[in-house]
Amino acid sequence: MSELTNIIVSTLGSAALTTISKGPTETLSQWWYYNFGYKSDIKYLQKKKEVETLYKKNIVDEVLKIPDENIQEPRMNILGPALEASKYYIDDEELRLLFSKLVASSMDNSKNNISQPAFVEIIKQMTPLDAQNLISLYKRNSKNAMVTSIHLIDKDTNNYSIIFEHFYLYNNNSTNYYQIATSLVNLKRLGLINIDYSIHLSDKERYNIFEKNLFYLEIKNSINKTENQEVILQKGLITITNFGLDFCEICL
Repeated sequence: MSELTNIIVSTLGSAALTTISKGPTETLSQWWYYNFGYKSDIKYLQKKKEVETLYKKNIVDEVLKIPDENIQEPRMNILGPALEASKYYIDDEELRLLFSKLVASSMDNSKNNISQPAFVEIIKQMTPLDAQNLISLYKRNSKNAMVTSIHLIDKDTNNYSIIFEHFYLYNNNSTNYYQIATSLVNLKRLGLINIDYSIHLSDKERYNIFEKNLFYLEIKNSINKTENQEVILQKGLITITNFGLDFCEICL
C-alpha cells in the first residue's frame, strides 16, 4: 500500500478504501510517486517535504468530496501532466490548491465534460495574485464585475489619454492596484476573462466606490490639468468567459 493511500486510510480509517475505490486510489498513488517519490537529503529540505505533505492532504481532501458513484480511474491526460507540472508550483498555496482540485477532478466522472488538460497549462502561467483575482471575480457570484480606467480628457475635443488602466477594487488581499491591473491583463490573455469598456452597469452610482478610493483621489490630485481638462473614470465590466467558468468550476 503506497503512502498516499496510507494517508487516506489514516485520515478516515480502513473503511475509506470501501468508500474510495482502491483501484483509482492506487493509480493516483503510483503517479504521485512517479513525480514526487524520489528523495535526497541534499535536494529535499524539510520545507519541501512539508509542502509536499500539504499537497498530498489537499488532494486527499478534494478526492474525499467526490461522491462514491462518481469515482473513476484517473484520467491520465490530466493526472500525469498535472502532477508533473505542479511540483514546480506547489510552494505557493493558491496555485497548490488549484492543482489539487484539478488532480482530484481527474477521478470524478461528473467533471469529464469540463475538465481539460489545457487547465494544466493555464495554472502554470498564473501567479498567486492571478488566482486571488480570479477567485474574487468568481466568488462574487456574478459573471460581471465593475472595473474602471482613469482618463485625462480634453473637454473641448473629447480626446483623452489613459492615466491608469484596469482599476479593480475587489481583491481583498491586495491594494497594489498596479500589480492587480497587470494580473487582469494576464487573465484576459489566458482566455479566462474579458475586460470591456463599451459596456457598464446601468446603475452608474455603483461606480461611486471608485471615486472615493484613496488611490484614485491621489492620482486625480497629482495630475497637472489645464482649465479644459478633466480626470474621469471610464466605466467597464469584467466578464468571466465560458472557458473561464469551466476552469473556475474545476480548479476553484
